Amino acid sequence: MKLHELGPDDERDIFACFQIHCVSQPNPWSQAVFYDQVTSPYRLIAAKHNNDVLGYINTLTVLDEITIMDIAVCEQYKRQGIAQALLTFIMQGKDEGCSVLLEVREGNEPAVALYKKLGFANIALRKNYYPGIGDSTQRESAIIMQTKTSSLTNV
Repeated sequence: MKLHELGPDDERDIFACFQIHCVSQPNPWSQAVFYDQVTSPYRLIAAKHNNDVLGYINTLTVLDEITIMDIAVCEQYKRQGIAQALLTFIMQGKDEGCSVLLEVREGNEPAVALYKKLGFANIALRKNYYPGIGDSTQRESAIIMQTKTSSLTNV
């Protein structure tokens, strides 16, 4: 597996990431919004094997703060270390102590467990933040998590 930062000319891979996004997110972004996230200050990094995109992460970096906007892995490749590799990749090369923030659905237990393994801690809760999934009218809370880039040295 190789990790590759995508740019505007990587149309095929950006579209593959967008397709993964649409399948993995209950309320996906529009294609235009997704495609905007390949130019600075955003980054879109794809995990690839041969010519296939297995997953991606996109981030927003402002000064010494990285916000993880979205991360997703194809269903058939989950729990193989791809998300961990993507998270580690975006934190490498940053100054020690750089803040990394993300939000996650409270009920997304596998993601919360991974983030905690990588040193993220809960810093806030946004009650009823996400729309319900499917036909559900119940909203779901978002956990805001944060870490510093130096916390990955033990992984």
